[in-house]
Amino acid sequence: EERGAAEGELPDLPEPGDADDPESLGDIAISYDTCAAEAAEAGKPLADHVTHLVIHGVLHVLGYDHIRDGDATLMEGIEVRALARLGLSDPY
Repeated sequence: EERGAAEGELPDLPEPGDADDPESLGDIAISYDTCAAEAAEAGKPLADHVTHLVIHGVLHVLGYDHIRDGDATLMEGIEVRALARLGLSDPY
C-alpha cells in the first residue's frame, strides 16, 4: 500500500463522507483468547491490553502503520500519549 506521507509524517486521513453517507473506515477485530494470553504473558490487566489494542486499531483505520521505522515511532508515540491520558502505562 502506498502512503501519501513521507516516513514518520502524519498519514493522509481518509475522506469523511457526509452525514447521509459516512465513509466506513474499516473493522477492528480483537481475539479474546489471544488478547487474554498476551495480557497474562505481559503481566498486565486484560482491560489495559484491550484498550491499547483498540487505540492501535483505530490508528490503523485512520491510515497509520508501523512498517517503516519512522512510521512506527510516530504511531507508537501517539499510542503511548493516548494511553497515558487514560492513566495507562507505556506498553512498549
